[in-house]
Amino acid sequence: MLTVEFTRSNQDCAPYRDIWYSTVVPTFDPDVIVLASRATDHLVGSDYAVESTDQTLPTDQSLLLPIVADESIDVLQRPGRDIVVIEPVPVSRAHAMSCLSAATMSTECTFETEAVSTAERGYRGLVNDHPGLHTLDIDALVCPRLPICDPVLDGILVRKDHDHITAAWSAHMADRLLALLQGIDAL
Repeated sequence: MLTVEFTRSNQDCAPYRDIWYSTVVPTFDPDVIVLASRATDHLVGSDYAVESTDQTLPTDQSLLLPIVADESIDVLQRPGRDIVVIEPVPVSRAHAMSCLSAATMSTECTFETEAVSTAERGYRGLVNDHPGLHTLDIDALVCPRLPICDPVLDGILVRKDHDHITAAWSAHMADRLLALLQGIDAL
């Protein structure tokens, strides 16, 4: 098993993951499991950092988290079960609400990102090793002008900070997300 350290309050996540894996998933025995996490393209040492204590593993979160996801997929996978990994969305260097509160135009808070991030490539690379594994790229839902990302779309704030999608934008894009999920062979 990989040894990964979570910083700050994220230390609380590991026990909950263990309960899900040992109790909740076996009890419900779902045919499809959807996995998602916060975006990962943070610099190590930011307020949300994941670092490995295993010196043989990469220190870059964008490389490390697909490795950890691979282990989770091994635990969760069984014949007849599909797993969908929702790929991380682009991360803004600026805190969206702070930027917008100081800006005169919302365009001052747009940012440019990679069309496909290191983390997305890592998650996609897992598909070949796991029958029934699918990845879902939702970048177009939060950055329709990719590689340019706007802080406000259709008059709605997209992110509340660097990477968390607002509840209002999540509700606004829910039908499009459902359509993407239904487009996966497993669903």
